[in-house]
Amino acid sequence: MTALLLSPGSAAAAPPDSAITDELIAIHELCLAGRYEDVYKKTSALIKRKSCPPIVYVKRAEAWLSKRKVKEAVSDLDRALALNPQLKQAYERRAQCRRISGDVPGAIEDMERALALDPLGDSILLDLRPLYLKNGKSEEEYRNVLKSNPLSRAIALETARKNKEALAAYNAYIKSHPGNAFGYAYRGNLEYYLKDYKSALADYETSLAFNPSGGRELFFVANALSALGRKKEAIAYYERMVRVSDNMGFRFKYAKALRDLGEPEKAIDQYSKIISLGKGNADAYRGRADCYRELGRYQHALADYTRAIEFDIDESPDTYKKRAMMYDKLGKKGLAAADRRKAARLSR
Repeated sequence: MTALLLSPGSAAAAPPDSAITDELIAIHELCLAGRYEDVYKKTSALIKRKSCPPIVYVKRAEAWLSKRKVKEAVSDLDRALALNPQLKQAYERRAQCRRISGDVPGAIEDMERALALDPLGDSILLDLRPLYLKNGKSEEEYRNVLKSNPLSRAIALETARKNKEALAAYNAYIKSHPGNAFGYAYRGNLEYYLKDYKSALADYETSLAFNPSGGRELFFVANALSALGRKKEAIAYYERMVRVSDNMGFRFKYAKALRDLGEPEKAIDQYSKIISLGKGNADAYRGRADCYRELGRYQHALADYTRAIEFDIDESPDTYKKRAMMYDKLGKKGLAAADRRKAARLSR
């Protein structure tokens, strides 16, 4: 894979092969585990190759920061931005370095650059607000960053359902900002909404090339592959995604893809993970119950349908009907009849 060395007007690089994706996912897992010495070794080995994605320098900067070696971290982040001046993650991490060094105006400048590249980045705003307060600025000043931002305008057009104009705006933005992964991701989202799954996949894959271990990027590729009917390929990306992200919405999609592929046992594992992440998730209990029912494990299904009913904000007649089926299977006809009466009342 060639390095993502980009300048305005240049073409985006091809998506990374699965090998570099898996290497970066392994590095991301090491970061999550706090094993920064191993992160340093692996990223340094990648950097010694003829070329590597700029995001690798960002990952090594995380290892430097774990040792409070800010100067070395900044050096790597500067290198990443020299290769790709539109790499949001590098600006975010460099802002952290500047904040540690007491350079609040510099940290604000870098966070504002990150926000300009990802206008919907809520985490960026959370980091910006205390910096603004520390520097005597209004937290609303972030709006000035977005006011004349061409990517913000494209997103606004899409929000207003002006899809043709939005697509043209995204095209123009990507032409002038070929190194910003989020331009491709946002355009991909619009293409996906318009059911142009092939174009969406191409944009998602390009976005993934800039951040091969990104949970959101992996999810988008998996979702587009699934929409194109390429289920087994989608599963491979979902499997990578759950290694780096605990996003419950993403896991729901993965669980559904597993069920569609006839893998209810594996889907149960994902629903169980969702339940462990957030107690009281009625939809997770309901999905796991459906899998148990498909496998003929009726007692387990009954227990999960009951939990789904307990945690449902709005009572679901369908869940009562399914629980009635389980009562029937277990020979509890009276309870089954009671659930069917309840389902009928809720359906009126």
